[in-house]
Amino acid sequence: MHPLRIILLSTLAFLQALSLSAQEAPIRYAFQVFQLNGSFSDKTSLENKIWSDSTAAWERIENDVTLFDKGEFRNGKDRLVMEPKGCFWNDRELTFEEGHQAALPEKKIKMIFSPNLIRKERELVRLKIASTLPYQFMKAREDGLFEVDEIMLPTGLDIEIKAHQDKEDSYEITYLELDLRSVNRRETLRGIALPIGKPILDEVEYRLKLTVREYRSYGILLRPKGSDSLIIIRFEVDDR
Repeated sequence: MHPLRIILLSTLAFLQALSLSAQEAPIRYAFQVFQLNGSFSDKTSLENKIWSDSTAAWERIENDVTLFDKGEFRNGKDRLVMEPKGCFWNDRELTFEEGHQAALPEKKIKMIFSPNLIRKERELVRLKIASTLPYQFMKAREDGLFEVDEIMLPTGLDIEIKAHQDKEDSYEITYLELDLRSVNRRETLRGIALPIGKPILDEVEYRLKLTVREYRSYGILLRPKGSDSLIIIRFEVDDR
């Protein structure tokens, strides 16, 4: 074989190996998912444009989804503050490592999910927050009266994310899907205006594209339709 051909083949093999190694670089995904009751007021801000999807795509979901890098959520004297470098409940930091051990007043705020995991670059990561809950409702009997019944419904939140390093200090999230399942309405009963009918499970999907800086936290605020609670997702993508 010609020496030049050997050199070219060797160079090609090296570049392929280098490319494969880059594609398999580890990425750390850290999440905190909070549920806040409806008495919280919210104030958010976004200093840098980090979404990489079209403006029209964001405008379609802007009433349901708010992306932010700084947020403050108040309930009387209680505060949940999120900043690029940390998350604080009444000035006490809630680290990603703390997870479900964080002591929070559940009547006001719950940390319902806190995974911290490492995956290969460009690998699709699937996270499921399942919460099958019982719901009571009134159903009609044959004699025209009503009786109480109960149904179990699979509420929860699914998160799918895939990212790769875009520049030295940033990551491109090419795919982020949020699948929210919640009960926000009920079937109507003839002649009764009260919301006491069979609960209806609604499922909403949001797909986003983002470019985020490493070692910085970002937040996503979800406002489920018909619900008086807020869902807040705090996340980081980096190589730690």
